[in-house]
Amino acid sequence: MERQTVEAIDAEEGSCRLLVGKSLGSFACGVAAERSLPAAWLTRVLTSSHIVHALQQSTASTPLVGGSADRLWDAQAAHSLDALRQVMSRFEQFLRKELEPTRSRSGG
Repeated sequence: MERQTVEAIDAEEGSCRLLVGKSLGSFACGVAAERSLPAAWLTRVLTSSHIVHALQQSTASTPLVGGSADRLWDAQAAHSLDALRQVMSRFEQFLRKELEPTRSRSGG
């Protein structure tokens, strides 16, 4: 998963601004963390220590979407990531920073 993600990001030649992954795609969250790319992970695999560690290392906006009915949701891991508290604030930061109209960024 990581190799394919790196290849896809590199193919964008610097224009990749966001990663979105679902379920097994969350195994690429280490790539997002290494490259400081904002990412949104839907029904990510929190039962994998690899994924939990990568999420802990992430400095970019990284909302997690999931819940206790998902057998791959680990409430203890989510709590250790402080995810439940951070999801909305990080998502709001992402929306303000990454999706603001182009004219706002250019000052016009």
